[in-house]
Amino acid sequence: MNEQDKEILEEALERFKSAIDAEQDFRREFKSDMEFVSNDQWDPLARQQRTESSRPCFTIDRINPSLRQIVNEERQNRPAIQVDPTSGGASQDVAHIMAGMIRNIEQDSNAEAAYDQAAWYAAAGGQGWLRIRSEYESGESFEQKLLIESVADPMSVFVDPSTVKSDGADLDWGFIVDTLSKDQFKARYPESKMLKEMDTIGGWTLYETSEPEWLDDDYIRIAEYFYKCYEKTTLYQVLDNNTGEIITTEDKPPQQLIDTGIVEIVKTRPSTRIVIKCCVITSEEILHKSTFPGEYIPLIPVYGEEYFVDGKKYKCGAVRRAKDAQKLLNFTTSLQAEIIDLNAKAPWIGAAGQFDTFEDNWGNANAKNFGYLEYNAIDINGTPIGAPTRNAVEAPIAAVQQTKMQAAEDIKAIFGIFDASLGANGNETSGVAILARKAQSGVSNYHYYDNLVRSVKHIGRILVNVIPAFYDTPRMVRIVKPNGEQEMTAINMIGKTGKIVDLSVGRYEVVVQTGPAYATRRQEMVESGIALIQAYPNSAPLIADIVADQMDFEGAKLMAKRLRAAVPPEVLASTNEEDGMDSEAMVQSLQGQLRQASQSLQALNEHAKNVEQELKIQKEEMILLKMKQDVELKKAEMDQMVKMKGYELDEQKTELEFLVKEQELIIQQRQMALEEAKLKMMGVQAAASIDDKTFQRTVEHVERVATMKPGQGELSLDAVDIAQPSDMKAPPSGITGRTLE
Repeated sequence: MNEQDKEILEEALERFKSAIDAEQDFRREFKSDMEFVSNDQWDPLARQQRTESSRPCFTIDRINPSLRQIVNEERQNRPAIQVDPTSGGASQDVAHIMAGMIRNIEQDSNAEAAYDQAAWYAAAGGQGWLRIRSEYESGESFEQKLLIESVADPMSVFVDPSTVKSDGADLDWGFIVDTLSKDQFKARYPESKMLKEMDTIGGWTLYETSEPEWLDDDYIRIAEYFYKCYEKTTLYQVLDNNTGEIITTEDKPPQQLIDTGIVEIVKTRPSTRIVIKCCVITSEEILHKSTFPGEYIPLIPVYGEEYFVDGKKYKCGAVRRAKDAQKLLNFTTSLQAEIIDLNAKAPWIGAAGQFDTFEDNWGNANAKNFGYLEYNAIDINGTPIGAPTRNAVEAPIAAVQQTKMQAAEDIKAIFGIFDASLGANGNETSGVAILARKAQSGVSNYHYYDNLVRSVKHIGRILVNVIPAFYDTPRMVRIVKPNGEQEMTAINMIGKTGKIVDLSVGRYEVVVQTGPAYATRRQEMVESGIALIQAYPNSAPLIADIVADQMDFEGAKLMAKRLRAAVPPEVLASTNEEDGMDSEAMVQSLQGQLRQASQSLQALNEHAKNVEQELKIQKEEMILLKMKQDVELKKAEMDQMVKMKGYELDEQKTELEFLVKEQELIIQQRQMALEEAKLKMMGVQAAASIDDKTFQRTVEHVERVATMKPGQGELSLDAVDIAQPSDMKAPPSGITGRTLE
């Protein structure tokens, strides 16, 4: 083992011991709570004494029903992870894809079961654990996928005792411990140095270790050890001068891009980068080393109740405070049964000699039912006496019953769960009162559900942080929509929107949506919609398709499509529902929109013609301006060439001067043609009796003037017959010319 690995292992063992010392009281209480929940609710000594004396020792469990009431609240209101874009080029489309990937990870991992188990441990013992890990998609694949799992035994997790955040986001290190048999260890780690040393010395039992609790004759302890490393780095804020975008990166831009002005470093600052390291260790060696992407330890606690006492964190669940009340209930129930049993077995009182010859019958009178019992009517002195009687003493059964009822009520009060929440009839008579009592129970235990929501939010935060690293190749992935529908989408390549779906660009935040599950919300929507239709029948044609679309039976979607086809297009348009319509309904809606638009188009037609003509003239003016600029540029080039080449270019200069003169003449001719077109257009606009066809020919001709290329023939504005008012003189005609390329 090299020095670096030796230092890592020594630090890991020291941290492991510190975690054990910090949590030894909690772990003892947690074990006691788990034993109590598993129906071991009597003190060992009391149980032994009652068992040996054949006395009742009943367990009437009121803990687990109340515990299930707390946990099942979470099952009815599954927390749902949502992803929102924040900055750095993040987009809503990528946020939807990332949220769909997280839902697929949850579905692929059976995360609901993991959440349930962690929530149960939190409510029962005060702490449950979740984790995120990766594995290859198959034995023949290089692509990895992420999984969400619960830690089966919360006591196998040991973490940094200095953490204070309720979701574990500030964990600096943590362990997940496992115990393997000899054969399991050999199968998993055949290259272990410990195994080789054991073979050398002659066996497992002869191996000496400095940590004896990590190794015994049959088992060996291994641990997954996660820890943070802090590396110094520099952050660069870079401005892209081409796009104006500012990005933050740890990589300095190439010097060539900086020198050419393509990018510019706005500011820099020193920073610290977090790297998550993972090792699989024994007490003697590091079996495997790896790096987990992201900046969070992939261990997520789910707490019950937690608070600090004298600087020490105290954690507990709902069971711990109810244990005494449950013990009292068990005791009074057992005592009540014992009293009833003893009342029926009160001893018989008779004079000496009354039971002679009948001892067997009278001795078993409390155990067997006899048809009659004989006795001696005289005592040993021969004096006549009456029949034997029972020594009946009134037991305090009423007091025991009252104590038993009080213990049951105490358990309800401790859990904050009353009869209405358990389905029993109470003093509440109205539906509102019953719902209020149920809501009271939900509020008293809501902190357990809220703690789970915080932990699930941290899971989403970790997944958003590491998904770009694990899903970093172009591929098709499955995403799950909020309604449970699935689809395949492309990542790290061009997607359906025509843009590259790059998961590594931008920053995203996680929010958790709470409330009833999607199926429950759908059912509530259907019930409310039917009630609205019954109360207001005229609304049926307008909302029946929405109600049918939320129903969950075969043919419901087809029914919704047919009902939607009957909804007036203007109603769909007013609620922006065109995107969700089928093709026939969309056609009908578009036809209605076209009819409305045609009227507006007719009213705007004449105005559009005039605007178009003005645009054509402006275009021609711009062409002339460009031609003038080209001429000036050629003049400048000619002067420069003369300066450089001297008199050797006289011949070229003469040719260029000729070309320049020719271009100037063409510009003058074309400008005169443009002025003539403007005059004729003014005449057109002033003429009250001008017809549309003539006006259109004028527009078309002016357009040809603006776009005519050299070699297409003479340009003549007299070719168009324009009607002119009688008091207006015709502009001069016969001007021709050539256009400049």
